[in-house]
Amino acid sequence: MSTHQMLRAGWQLATEHPSLILWYLRNRLRIATLPLERAFAEGHSLAPRFVTLKPTLRCNLRCEFCRFVANGDVFGNPRDVLSVRGNVSDIAHTNHLWLLDALAAGAVQGELPAALRRPRPTSVDAAVEFLEPRDTHSAAEALTYLRQVNNQIASMVAPLPDSALEKPVEATFYGQKSLRDVLFIIIEHGSLHLGQAWGILKGKGIAS
Repeated sequence: MSTHQMLRAGWQLATEHPSLILWYLRNRLRIATLPLERAFAEGHSLAPRFVTLKPTLRCNLRCEFCRFVANGDVFGNPRDVLSVRGNVSDIAHTNHLWLLDALAAGAVQGELPAALRRPRPTSVDAAVEFLEPRDTHSAAEALTYLRQVNNQIASMVAPLPDSALEKPVEATFYGQKSLRDVLFIIIEHGSLHLGQAWGILKGKGIAS
């Protein structure tokens, strides 16, 4: 491409897409000022200009309570990790577990329905045992359980003032967290496993 053609293409881009030019200049300026941030910002940095997310077909965390991490299966075929049904059931069981943690800490109040009244596990081994039925639930059982647990969490959290979200909870597998952080973990963990389930369906050509 000649210099004339490059200038013409650049001018066309600038006139038709000025926001791209501004985006480029901002990022070049940010890159140029990074040494100043390191030298004078006392360990603090400005917010990132953008974030790139690359979803995978499987969970890419390494949770200590996950038996697939423990036995190395997480590095195998994604279809051998957790089925779609197993992913949904896993969300339901772990959400139920963290709900029991919040109740035990007094961070949420109220009575659980009979189907959700279970002793709170007090060790990692007991918590792993609590999660075991996720491998045997039918699709209908997993979906019903997830709806019941999530509706219960929502009903107990909805009336709380913002200040109550800072109450400490001894969250299984995570240690002491605020109720706010536990709710974030519930959302993050659930999103991750639903993404894995969707990836399996897409890999089989069922979802698009």
